[in-house]
Amino acid sequence: MSASAYSLSPPASPIYTAAQAVVLANALAWSAKSRQSADNVQAQPLPHTTDAYGAKPKRTSGMWLFDTLLYPILTNAAVFAISVFATYQTTHGKPGNWLRQRGDFCRGLLEKSLGKGGAEMAVMITFSFLDGCLMAPVVKMFEDRRGPISRWLDRQMGTTPADPSVYDREPKQTWASVLGGRAATSMVVVPTAVALHQKWGGKTSLNERLFSIPGFKMGQWLEAKVPQLQRTFPRLYLPGLCKIGVFEAFYTSVCTAGLYLTSRLFASLAEPTRQSTNASASSPIANPGIPTNAYLPGNALTNPFGAAVRWNPSLPATAFQALARASESATPRANQAFAPVMTRGSNAFVLQTPSVAAAW
Repeated sequence: MSASAYSLSPPASPIYTAAQAVVLANALAWSAKSRQSADNVQAQPLPHTTDAYGAKPKRTSGMWLFDTLLYPILTNAAVFAISVFATYQTTHGKPGNWLRQRGDFCRGLLEKSLGKGGAEMAVMITFSFLDGCLMAPVVKMFEDRRGPISRWLDRQMGTTPADPSVYDREPKQTWASVLGGRAATSMVVVPTAVALHQKWGGKTSLNERLFSIPGFKMGQWLEAKVPQLQRTFPRLYLPGLCKIGVFEAFYTSVCTAGLYLTSRLFASLAEPTRQSTNASASSPIANPGIPTNAYLPGNALTNPFGAAVRWNPSLPATAFQALARASESATPRANQAFAPVMTRGSNAFVLQTPSVAAAW
């Protein structure tokens, strides 16, 4: 006899409901005694929920485009602009400018131990990193809207997924993950800057050969070939600006890539904790013998009475409440077998079992 679905419907009267609940509880108790222990219950996802609760769902084109727009384009460009402006003012700004004052002060402290070139590099790296942190609130604001924006992008491109729950599987960024990712990026930037500051067999450091010297020469070329720039901005020191710009182009890109990877990693690591906290707020009725993922919506269970049980949130709460009360008064084995279909706050369920059909 194949299993068929039986949905609980609103009772005609309290007495009728109670009678139905008692009959069902007794049937469950009898079935539990003749089957294996509920401690050996195994959760098996339904075929249509494999992507949702089994293999990690494939990210959509809208999600990838969102990442591209937010990080390589918006964040990287904004941090680059902020860093170039602030670092230029720190290095070549007008005397008395507070940005210039902070640079002069730090360079004076570091020159004795690092030398002039090392002090300049250290100041550029430090303040570039700190100034770039101003974009963290913007990143957090867009991350909070990742789902709706990704959906909109998918609709515009015609790449809307068949399973919309894929958007909910993205790591949820928090202030801790964004700021933690920014801080963790320094662990990449600082060793990189230190390594590139070495001469490595040359007369100058790699930082100078790769960034400072080419950037300085670019500024000199612009001064000679585009004199109107100097006439328009007479106080602008083009060689110094271009030197900083080339330097920041590299290090800003490293910071942005680091922020994207590390913040998502931290968010992913925190996701199980967040899900556990949310699950405990509406936790299933105590049943240590049944795996936690057995309670996930849409999951089917192979339970002690040979039934497949799955949620149906469209049914009335009154039926659920009556069965919950009846189950609590049944034998421990019946209650354990019945627990998978109940969860506090749930409003209904569907039972697929021949034995329960007979009981009804």
